[in-house]
Amino acid sequence: MEHIHHQNEDVPQAISAWVTVYQLAKPMQLIQMVNALEQLAGQLGLPDGLDSWEKLVQQMKKQKKE
Repeated sequence: MEHIHHQNEDVPQAISAWVTVYQLAKPMQLIQMVNALEQLAGQLGLPDGLDSWEKLVQQMKKQKKE
């Protein structure tokens, strides 16, 4: 699904979906998924790998509170 959003140039929607995947995969220790997200971060130009996903999680939480 996320790949489709990205292909259709709906990047914000794709990133939102990937952040959700990160939020689910990390606590469940789905290592392959977390590793794939780390690689994807580099492909998307997010400089800090998994830290970038964590920052995006925090930003999304903050936006929901506003």
